[in-house]
Parts: sequence; structure tokens; C-alpha cells
Amino acid sequence: MEIALPNGRRLIVPILVDPEALARILSVVDGQ
Repeated sequence: MEIALPNGRRLIVPILVDPEALARILSVVDGQ
């Protein structure tokens, strides 16, 4: 699964991730 981040980068996730966990990961990435 490939996710396009707001900052233009792309996050490659090899497995299906729980949406709630994914949201948590994205919030951490956005915070950096």
C-alpha cells in the first residue's frame, strides 16, 4: 500500500495497516 503524504513524500507500507494506527503514524510524521 502506498500513501501520499501532505508534504509530497510517499510512504510505502508493505502490509495493510489498521486505519487508526495509520492515522497515528501520519500524525507523528506530520509533527516532524
